[in-house]
Amino acid sequence: MRLCLIALLVSSSVHADNPCVKGGRRADNASLTTTSASFCFDGAACYAAELATGRLTTGPAAGTDLPLLAEGPDSPKLSDDGGGITVCHRDRSCHNLVPTGQIDPGIGFVSAVNSTGTLAAIGVQGSDLQVEVFDVATGKHVSTFKLPPSRWMCLVVAFAGDTLDISNVECGATTGKEWLATKLGKRIAAIGGASPIMTGSPPVHVTDNTWAFTPDGGDVVILQDVVTGKVVKRISVGKADPDSPATLVGDSTHIVLIYGGTRAGDLAVIDVATGKVTQFPAKRC
Repeated sequence: MRLCLIALLVSSSVHADNPCVKGGRRADNASLTTTSASFCFDGAACYAAELATGRLTTGPAAGTDLPLLAEGPDSPKLSDDGGGITVCHRDRSCHNLVPTGQIDPGIGFVSAVNSTGTLAAIGVQGSDLQVEVFDVATGKHVSTFKLPPSRWMCLVVAFAGDTLDISNVECGATTGKEWLATKLGKRIAAIGGASPIMTGSPPVHVTDNTWAFTPDGGDVVILQDVVTGKVVKRISVGKADPDSPATLVGDSTHIVLIYGGTRAGDLAVIDVATGKVTQFPAKRC
């Protein structure tokens, strides 16, 4: 597969009026508008950054136990009780889904729901790895498929549209393998194609079937068609830093990497059309 590698970096700059950033391990509650990116650290210190200038402003605390990506008002709500999951929609209708696979009480399970709330997936972890996909409205299984035997006992599941993003990982780490699969479990492609990556942040929708992915260190962004598996663009961002995990937000115009850890508050803003990358380093408190 031929990859399109883009690495257009412009000079970095810190806006003179920017406040210092009270950082944390990873940015959470991240979101994007046409002109700015918003994010928090541990739900306490929250900020908004202008995409064009990097100008940073502070905002009110957003609470604790926040997801990496902010949930919109129309997003389905997912919760679990240790034995299954509940998916609730904006109209307050809720659906309980219970896996058939035996849940290891020590390692548990993982789950995800797509953005429209029509499909949900439960990954049963342990020595036997199994993914169960549900039609949320009816509660019926769309598919149940086992993963090949592996030395890694943990899973991460996410949706990119109606396509599954499945990771089989070393528990507590990002070492492992990650791939796209249909809702029936058919493997489509590795994330990153011929040069695979392991992501640390949920995928974000760019346009049509194209979604953006980044590894934990945020050194590259992959634009990939999640239906065909074709890598559309591979955008080099900079050197990976294992102590600075990145959270990814994006839309059809911009993709933004928000770094945490030792680089808390640093931003990389990518113009989707050109692949141009603009770096905005932060001042840390």
